[in-house]
Amino acid sequence: MRIRQRAAAWTDAPHRDYVVLEYKLTNITPDTLQSLHAGLYLDWDLPPAISRNLAEWDAAGSFGYVRATGPTSQYTGVKHLGGGTPTYYAIDNEVVTDEPVTMGNGFSTAEKYAALSSGTTRRTAGAIAGSDVSQVAGASLGTLAPGDSIKVTFALLGGNSLLDIQAAAAAAQSRYRAVVLPTRTAAATTAWQLYPNPTSGKVRLEVPAGFGANTLTVHNALGQELMHQTLSPTQSATDLNMADLPNGFYVVQISGLGGNLQRRVVVRR
Repeated sequence: MRIRQRAAAWTDAPHRDYVVLEYKLTNITPDTLQSLHAGLYLDWDLPPAISRNLAEWDAAGSFGYVRATGPTSQYTGVKHLGGGTPTYYAIDNEVVTDEPVTMGNGFSTAEKYAALSSGTTRRTAGAIAGSDVSQVAGASLGTLAPGDSIKVTFALLGGNSLLDIQAAAAAAQSRYRAVVLPTRTAAATTAWQLYPNPTSGKVRLEVPAGFGANTLTVHNALGQELMHQTLSPTQSATDLNMADLPNGFYVVQISGLGGNLQRRVVVRR
C-alpha cells in the first residue's frame, strides 16, 4: 500500500478549531485487497489528570471525543468526513477487560484490526470516574483493485466544551463537502487508452484532448519509480517502451492540468 497524507487548516471562524487530514491509499500489489480498513489511533492525555479522562460518542454529529471529568475540561475529538463507512472504537488503556481490544496487555495486530472493523459499537471508555483512554477512528473500505486508489478523510477537533467541538465537527463536514481539499478532478479513467495490455514491450498511450499532460511515470509493485518522461501539454498520444522491464505488474501514471490518470499494465513475454 502506498499512502499519501495531506493536511489543511483555516483561520477563519467557524473553521479554526479543526484540522483536516486526508489519506490517499493506493494498492501497489498485483492482487485485489479484501476487507480493507484504515484509521487513526489517538491517545489524548487531557489535564488535570490523564487517569480521569472519558472517551465518548456524539450520536447527533457522529464523532468521537475525549474530555476530562470535572466541571471544566478541554475537549478533543475526531470525525470521519469521507471515504468508506465510518468506524469508531473507544479504549480503556490500563484496564484489562473481556473486550476484543484491551491496552492493558499491549496492542496486537488482531486488536488493531478489531478496533478498525467493529463499526461504532464500542462508543465509550473510562466508565463514570474516568481513566486513561484512547480511541480509534477509521473507515471500512471494502475491496481495492490493483493500481486503484481511495481517499479517506478525518477532522481532528478541539475546544473548551462539547458545544465547541460539535460546532467544529459541523463546520469541518460543511467545508469538506464544499471543497473536498482543493484539487483538480481527474478525467474519467475510461477517457484514456493504454494498449496492448498485457504487453511484451511497447505500449501506446492516448489521453483526452486538452488534458495538458506534462509527465509520465512508471512504478513497480513496491511503488518505486522506474521510468519518467516529460510530455508536451499539447501531446495527446505517446509510445512507451517497457521492453527492458522484467515480467510483472506496473502502474503507469500520467499527470497534467487535468489531474492524474493511473492504469495497471502487465509486462509478459
